[in-house]
Amino acid sequence: RSKTNATIYRRDKSSKWTILITAPAKDKGKGYLQTDDSIWFYDPADKRFTFTSSKDKFQGTNANTSDFAPQKYSTNYDIESISEVKLGAYDCVLFTLKANTKNVDYPQIKLWVSKDDGLTRKKEDYSLSGQRLRTTAIPSYQKVEEKGKSYQIPVNMVIQDNLKGKKINGKMNYEKTIISISNATLAKQDDAVYTKPYLELMSGK
Repeated sequence: RSKTNATIYRRDKSSKWTILITAPAKDKGKGYLQTDDSIWFYDPADKRFTFTSSKDKFQGTNANTSDFAPQKYSTNYDIESISEVKLGAYDCVLFTLKANTKNVDYPQIKLWVSKDDGLTRKKEDYSLSGQRLRTTAIPSYQKVEEKGKSYQIPVNMVIQDNLKGKKINGKMNYEKTIISISNATLAKQDDAVYTKPYLELMSGK
């Protein structure tokens, strides 16, 4: 098992986000920046920015860099089917979606959205042939408020890679990555946070 700590900033209106890795020591100072529809990775070891993709894995985990950005389901996908289902204790609406653009990580996805609060509780990512690639569970949310605004933000996201695993006592155990979110705030950040010079500056601290 390994653990990575990071500070994440997002400005959803302009589709910008910045990730600064703070631990472990060997990765401290590395960072990611999305701006102008491009994603850049910064490595302080050679002080260089390299172009990366939303489909790339984040620091060797089962998470993609796009998992930290807003999801544009209504823009990038068409609804193939809708049904009402039970997911544990939740009454959910199950949406089966198919991409209408090539600019997505997965051409087909399924979303379980709880009926009472409209929150996504589960997501499955599929290949074009229909093979299930990943399963993401979002068991709980936290309410974050700031100046009259209120948002529901996940507490934990459990991402399972359905292609990587091994049998233990006859049962498949797949690789999992847990994303835990804490100290969330809606406070506005300075414009400089979403720039390359900011990552260069913070990497030395």
